[in-house]
Amino acid sequence: MRRLAVIDLNTGDQPLHGDGNRVHIVYNGEVYNFRKLRAELQGLGYHFSTQSDTEVVLNAYLAWGREAWARLHGMFAIAIVDERGAKTKLLLVRDRPGIKPLYFFRQARTLLFASEIKALQADSSLSSDVDLTAVRSYLSLRYVPGPGSLLAGVEKLPAGHDLVWCDGDIEMRRWWHPPGPAALDSALDIRAAADRLGAALRTAVHRHMIADVPVGAFLSGGIDSNIIVALMAEVAASPVKTFSIGFPDFPDDDRELAALTAKRIGTDHHPIDCRAQDMASLPDIAIKLDEPVGDAIVVPMSVLAREARKEVTVVLSGEGADEILGGYMFHRKLQQIAMIKSFLPAQLFPVAARLASLVPVAVFEKLFDYPGALGNEGRRKVVSMLERMGDASLPELYRSAISLFDADDIRAMAENHWLAGTAGQKIGPPLTRQPGETVLQSLVSMQYPDWLPDDILMKADKMTMAHSLEGRVPFMDELVISAAASLPDATKIGMSGNKLALRRFASGLLPPEVLRAPKRAFYVPLEAYATTKPLADIFDWALDPVRVKKRGLFSPQWIAKQRAAGRAQGFLPLKRLFSIVMLELWFEHFAPSSSWT
Repeated sequence: MRRLAVIDLNTGDQPLHGDGNRVHIVYNGEVYNFRKLRAELQGLGYHFSTQSDTEVVLNAYLAWGREAWARLHGMFAIAIVDERGAKTKLLLVRDRPGIKPLYFFRQARTLLFASEIKALQADSSLSSDVDLTAVRSYLSLRYVPGPGSLLAGVEKLPAGHDLVWCDGDIEMRRWWHPPGPAALDSALDIRAAADRLGAALRTAVHRHMIADVPVGAFLSGGIDSNIIVALMAEVAASPVKTFSIGFPDFPDDDRELAALTAKRIGTDHHPIDCRAQDMASLPDIAIKLDEPVGDAIVVPMSVLAREARKEVTVVLSGEGADEILGGYMFHRKLQQIAMIKSFLPAQLFPVAARLASLVPVAVFEKLFDYPGALGNEGRRKVVSMLERMGDASLPELYRSAISLFDADDIRAMAENHWLAGTAGQKIGPPLTRQPGETVLQSLVSMQYPDWLPDDILMKADKMTMAHSLEGRVPFMDELVISAAASLPDATKIGMSGNKLALRRFASGLLPPEVLRAPKRAFYVPLEAYATTKPLADIFDWALDPVRVKKRGLFSPQWIAKQRAAGRAQGFLPLKRLFSIVMLELWFEHFAPSSSWT
């Protein structure tokens, strides 16, 4: 098995075997507490022939069975074949939040598994049939939510689950649950909250630096990556290598803020440029992702990983912080909407929607935390959401808030009745609220089933691993997840901003300009690049009316209308087109013959 060697470069090759060559393991990831577990297992009489964490995972399974996973602190996708019983069994295991991907395909008495869909497609028994329900979910969310995938029959092992396959039968079990409302410590004030979160994050960052190869960090202008770098510097033997990315033709202050932190901490800093010509890598990126992601940020992510790999083999980054600390605009807005719904009768929301349709777009845009223009189409989407808001549940409002295409959009764009028929279907796995949850707690918990494992963590893992770079995410350490879940809402979101406890903890570590900087979306200048080679050529290829007609999913007339949309329509038409382009790039490689004509 080929692996990216990070720990035990000499004797850590896989597969490894144990218990008289009757138990076998292959494993992708890192277990950061492997040395402590190794000592514990040696005390129980287990012997080791390597210095690798893989052998620790194997012996942990031999010692504790399926209860071993809860002892592993790290990120992992594990496969173990156990031949000790009357019947051989296969175990698949995925880490808590789903940092590492794991796909499988079952047919009769055969089960295929891999970290990439491309590997599964090497088997001729896997068809390229496409699940239209998954296509509809992708169009809304800009990623494919599990447990399925775009390829019919290919499944994702859900985050925090294990699976036992024996004689053609599957047993799946959830071995980890995100913290619920019982985790809340309502007695914490902002100082205590900052201390608790900071202590957990410091421990997580320090243990995420364990490696036998050079370790660096991605550094943006946001507080999340900045605090990670500051904590790395506390224990690093030499200046931390940091990497930031931006668009030199469209400068903003993100890289300037990163440079301030780099200077204050004394990192070996590497600013990296992403330019229009880098968009030429989109076809290759679509292959590397295995699943379409309708977010242009994958291009700068790929460039950043490519350049960082020239200096280091491991990078730490800030993914997951916004999810556990309520850092996105929709956390705040949906919290406010829930408060309004608590006293405003449901029948008044359609009235509010009609009034909102008369509000100038410029007023809407002042309330919208995004560097692009909301436009008339964005206002229409907000008005449509307002009309349904009175009767909508919080999970429905959450799905609506993060969706790019709503049901009306699907009906308008569909070329055939098959796609149009999916317009009213539920998107993604069911989302529910636990008794006693606050609105913010519910919104945080709703991100675990698919937003985190199928979008945020997936694209970070795929874009780093595509360049033989291991990405690590300390905010997804279970210590940090648990600490964040214990914090009262008021220490996360307040009148003065977001991620308040994290900012309080960082106050003595980071430049004040970084601490005061508001949360901003990373801006990719699609408006300019979509009319510039090479992205313009990719758009022309993917959205060619003949190609669109042959694929049979979308109306060529609708595509043409979106392409002709002027500035007054805002950024949504271009974002929708980019998502369709990424879908067509995926089709071209993974299911080229798919057609609904």
